[in-house]
This record gives sequence, C-alpha cells and structure tokens, in this order.
Amino acid sequence: MPITTRRATDADAAPVAALAERTFREAYAAVTAPADLERHIAGSFGEARQRAELTDPAITLLLAEADGRPIGYAQLREGTAPQCVQGPRPLQLWRCYVTEAWHGRGAAQALMDAGQAEAEARGAGTLWLSVWERNARARAFYRKSGFQDVGEAIFQVGEDRQRDRVMARPVGGVARHYARADLLDLIERGLRAAGKDPLHPALEDLAPLDQFHTRGLEATLELAALARVGAGDRVLDLGGGIGGAARVLAARCGADVTVVDLTPDYCAVGEDLTARIGLSARVRFVAGDATDPPADPAGFDLVWTQHSTMNIADKARLFAAAHRMLRPGGRLALHEIMAGPAQPIHFPVPWASAPAISHLRPPDAMRAAVRAAGFRELEWRDVTPQTVEWVQGRLGAAAGGPPALGLHLLLGEGFRTAIENLDRNLREDRLRVVEALFERVG
Repeated sequence: MPITTRRATDADAAPVAALAERTFREAYAAVTAPADLERHIAGSFGEARQRAELTDPAITLLLAEADGRPIGYAQLREGTAPQCVQGPRPLQLWRCYVTEAWHGRGAAQALMDAGQAEAEARGAGTLWLSVWERNARARAFYRKSGFQDVGEAIFQVGEDRQRDRVMARPVGGVARHYARADLLDLIERGLRAAGKDPLHPALEDLAPLDQFHTRGLEATLELAALARVGAGDRVLDLGGGIGGAARVLAARCGADVTVVDLTPDYCAVGEDLTARIGLSARVRFVAGDATDPPADPAGFDLVWTQHSTMNIADKARLFAAAHRMLRPGGRLALHEIMAGPAQPIHFPVPWASAPAISHLRPPDAMRAAVRAAGFRELEWRDVTPQTVEWVQGRLGAAAGGPPALGLHLLLGEGFRTAIENLDRNLREDRLRVVEALFERVG
C-alpha cells in the first residue's frame, strides 16, 4: 500500500489529535508511570491544542497517510536551539511518530524525506531533534538519516525527568553531498588496514584523506609558503572540512587556526582527529556558513580557502565576509577550481553530484569579485597542468582498487566516477585551477 505525505491543515485537527495521543501511548505507556503519562497527554494533545499548532506559522505538521488513513506525523518548529546545536539556521524536528503497525514499512522514512524538503524550503541550515536516550530504535533511525549526537536535554513527562539525546544534521544539497555519519569509523578502519595507529596517527598518516583537494599535501604546503604563514598567525579556514590543511598550518607553521565548515559531521570528525594528533590547543572547529562566519570580525591575519568556493553561489558575500574577518593588511589565500572556457562540465565531480550545487566562475570573474570586495592582488598562479598530472596519477594508482586511506572514504561509492570526470573536465579545458594571494585594503 503506497504511503503519501502532505502538509496538514486546521481541518485535520481532530484526526491529528487522535493520532498524536495514540502514537505517544504506544511509545511510552510501557515505560512511564500511568499518572505521568496521563498528565503529559492532557497537557500536550487534544483537538484544541492541535488546532492551535496547525495555525501557528512557526510550526509545520506533515501527515503520512496510507489509503487515506493517517499513520504517522512529523512536526517542525522554529525557535531557539540548545547551545549544543552549532550549525547555522537551526530548525527543530519537534515530533516524529508512526503507529506501531507501520514500523519498518517506510512511513518514518517518508516523513523524514518530507521533513528534509520542508526544512530546505524554510531556508534552514541545520535540522535538530531530541530523542529519549533509551529509544534505541529511534536513535538508530536518526543516525541512518544522517543525524549526529551533539548533546543532551531533559524531557519532562509528568513528574518524570527523562534524559534525551540531542541530534543534529545539516540541511540542503551541499550539506547532504558531504554528510557521512560513519566517517570516523571508516577512517579508523582505514588507518588499521594501512598499518597505522588509529588512536595516535601522525600528521602524515592522515594526508591521503584529510587533504581534501587536488595535489594533496603538496598543494597545502605550497599555498602556505605563498601566503607566508608564520608562528602565531591567526588563520580562518573557510570550508576547511575535517581540518587537514588546518592541522598542517598548526603543526608545520605554528599558526592558530579556526575551521568553519557547513557539515557538522566534518567538524566532529575534525575535532576528534585533531585531538588524536595533539593539536586541539591550536585548531578549533565551528559548524557554520562561510559567507557569514561565526567568528570575531577583524580577528584574523589570514583567511584560507582550498576547494571550498565551488559550492558557494554568492561569491560577493563570501569575499566580503573574508574582508570583514581580516585585520587591516590581512591576507586572503585561495586554491580553487574555476570554470574553464569549455562548458558545461561533466557530473558528478568531487564537490557536486549535480549542477544545482556547483557554482563555478571563470578566473577573470573570480579575480574581479575578490578585488571588488576590497582586496589587492599579490599573486595569481594557474596550476592546472600540475593538477592534471596529479589527478591522472591518482587514477593510475587506484586502477587495482582504492587504497586503505584515500579520498574515497569521504566521497563514498561515487569516488571513481567523480575523479574520472574531474580528469576529463580538466583535459577538455572545462576547469581551471588557481592559487592566489590577496591583501586586504582598508
């Protein structure tokens, strides 16, 4: 029987109230004192309460139906998120319940998909929820849906103070493209397979996978030399992923680095790996939007981007943010893929599975956008030939299968096709790769 989802209206108040009470009883009756259960239901459900919620512009209720009968619902709610939710523009998945008869039959996934679409439509950057710590089934489902445990909260059921886990995940095509809830486990297994110590890896051990850009560690060191990164420099790494470049700048150059990345999964993994290497005092991670960094203005000597601008449509806003974050005379270092003269490019590529999340600009347009934001050009290098050679080398090395450690751990099953398309786009002059250095003016 097909499952459909739709937005509920105030005409659905009575059936939604009955559904909400039924599913709550099914979930909690066996583990909650009867008096606490009844007190909570009396204060949380009922036709009048549901009608008020259905007409509240801050709340969206999504209804799952089978053969015209309601079988589950989800509610999304705007409001203040707990401090442990660090992603941008948070929206709460407040309730998500399915009748017992429909457990394991796709209703919860249909509601989750509809909820994600609604969150995108509302312009949310982060979707968060709280789930009872003893509800193993629900927690497993949320992890499978890309949510990550970020903290705890108290959920009051009558007089019973139950402990919830707070979970969050990014919203949107870019965030979904990069999100990998199992990434740390994959990295640990890869380190073991490569004969490395997963608890105490060396900086170089992680380089095959944490240098998430063309030419790997070589390009990071090259850009660091171009930017003259020195001891004590305050660096803001926009779109820094799991922190490969940031750890290199801290360990090799003595810099203090703040990484801002849209993907909470990457920030969490980056923090863990940084701690294992012993660099937590010099590298910190913040989940956020590179075009509006959650950092102090004029607080940095250098803004650093490596292969992060390709997913950002509003280049003017990005470079204006970089200018705002820098002290007067501060520097902007770029290592970016740009549009070549032959268009369009072939998809998928490592930064995008489809055109909707790829926002390349030609080199001249990028140059103009940086200058218009208040920067003076110091250096501009086209490194496309070196990049072609590096990509072809990676393809040759992986001909017999991927190594234990590599970018395939970040990109998943589509890795080979994405790298092959990257190679093709470069050879057909559909892409250019540039290293550049600019100085803030004013």
